[in-house]
Amino acid sequence: MATPRALADVKLLDFSWSIAGPLLTKSFSDHGATVVKLESRQRFDIGRTFVPMAGNKPGIDRCGWFDMYATGKLSVGLNLGHPQGLALARRLVAWADVVVESFTAGQMVRWGLDYADLVKIKPDIIMLSASVFGQDGPLFKQSGFGRLLQGYSGFTQVKGWADRPPPGGDSYTDFV
Repeated sequence: MATPRALADVKLLDFSWSIAGPLLTKSFSDHGATVVKLESRQRFDIGRTFVPMAGNKPGIDRCGWFDMYATGKLSVGLNLGHPQGLALARRLVAWADVVVESFTAGQMVRWGLDYADLVKIKPDIIMLSASVFGQDGPLFKQSGFGRLLQGYSGFTQVKGWADRPPPGGDSYTDFV
C-alpha cells in the first residue's frame, strides 16, 4: 500500500512562469498536490525558451528546465484575452484551493483574476502572488527576475572578493 502524500488533498492552479513560481508549484506536486499549470500559446511560460533544448534544437516543447519544473503537473492552454478562456480560468479557480501567480503587478487585475475577484468565486481561496516588486509600492509596476532582485536587495554587493571583478550572475534569489 502506498504511503499517503502530505498534500494529496490540495488542488493548485498555477499561473506562475519562469523559474521561481514553477519551482514552488513543483514542490506542491512532488508532495501529492494536484497542480494544473495554466498558460497560453499567446504568452507561454518564458521558461520554455531556456537551454538546454532536446537535441540542441530550439522549440517551446523541447526545454529541459521547463520539463524539470513541470513534473507531476497537469497542463491547460487558455487564451485569457478571450472571454471563453477567462470563463474556463474562473471555473478552474472554483475547483482550486490555491492559486499561484508570478506576473508583473496588475496583470491579474486586468484579467479580473486578482485576489478580490477570486474570493468572489471561491471565498476560502488562498492566493500567492510572487511578482518581484510586489503589488504596490514605489517599484510595483516594474517587472524583473531573480538577478534584478539581487541587485535591488544588495545581494550582489556581498558576493565575490573585494580584489576581483564581480562574479557571474546567477538566479539564486529565484530559488529562495
